[in-house]
Amino acid sequence: MIAEALAADDLDQAAQFKRQTDEAIEAYEKALAEARAKAHEIAQETRDRLHEETERQRLAIEARLAEKISEAEKQIAATKEAALANVRSVAVEVADAIVAQLLGEADRAAAERAVDTELK
Repeated sequence: MIAEALAADDLDQAAQFKRQTDEAIEAYEKALAEARAKAHEIAQETRDRLHEETERQRLAIEARLAEKISEAEKQIAATKEAALANVRSVAVEVADAIVAQLLGEADRAAAERAVDTELK
């Protein structure tokens, strides 16, 4: 009887250890699943934050580029206008000089009108 009682106690203790082990394994697996979920959440938050930062920087760069393009276009237009004004001035001078050489006298206003007509 004592041996049977000891065996029963040993079996009860073994069953209790098994329950404790099962509970520990279950708690570990639950903690591991929670840790994985938290890691996934942190990774997603990091990706989202980096995406937002990248988008913010992209928009800022695009705005700076648009501003530089606008400034460049204004400068090109001003340079073109100055070049055309210079071309007009040279054309009027040349037309006036040619007329003076051919006719002995020149009409500056007539040369300007003729050049303006041709430049249109």
